[in-house]
Amino acid sequence: MDPTSTSLSEGVLSDEFAGEHFVDQRVGATLKGASLEQCRLTRCDLSRGTLETTDLHECRLEACDLSNARWVKARLSKSQLHKCRGTGLQLIDGNLSEVRFIGCKLNLASVLGAKLRNCVLENCDLREADFQQVVLTGVVLRNCDLRGARFAGCQQTGLDLRGSALAGVLLEPTLLRKATVDPSQLLDLAPLFDLRVQAVDADE
Repeated sequence: MDPTSTSLSEGVLSDEFAGEHFVDQRVGATLKGASLEQCRLTRCDLSRGTLETTDLHECRLEACDLSNARWVKARLSKSQLHKCRGTGLQLIDGNLSEVRFIGCKLNLASVLGAKLRNCVLENCDLREADFQQVVLTGVVLRNCDLRGARFAGCQQTGLDLRGSALAGVLLEPTLLRKATVDPSQLLDLAPLFDLRVQAVDADE
């Protein structure tokens, strides 16, 4: 895909885009009801903008700025986000299926009422992110920084947390039922179960 001359930056859009490559564009307006299929966005600035009822299918976002943006009822499927900045991103009532986040900065993000199915977040910064009423199905959080993240009223099936930093994570212990963790994470999870981990003293 060659960089396109088509602009995403004018006004409130409800257009359909297929196979486009957007480079270094500023998208400060609202994308409402837009559909992007097999599109590529490189170094685009979507910060502080709003995506409402927008569909992204088989898209790839690279080094884009999503910080403090609002994505409302957005639908993402079979898409990839690489090294995007999403500090303070709000994902509200979204539906994500088979989406991969690789090396993204998502600290202080708010994920509210969303559904994530078969998604992978790898090497992502999720410090103090806020997950509320989120349904996680087959989600993998691999080598992510989840320190201080909050999970309230969430449901999960097949959650895989291996390799992620969990110190200070806030969640209901029932959320971990049948989740997969690695042995090194047990010390961080012990406080959730009111457990004290202490080695046996040689003199005891």
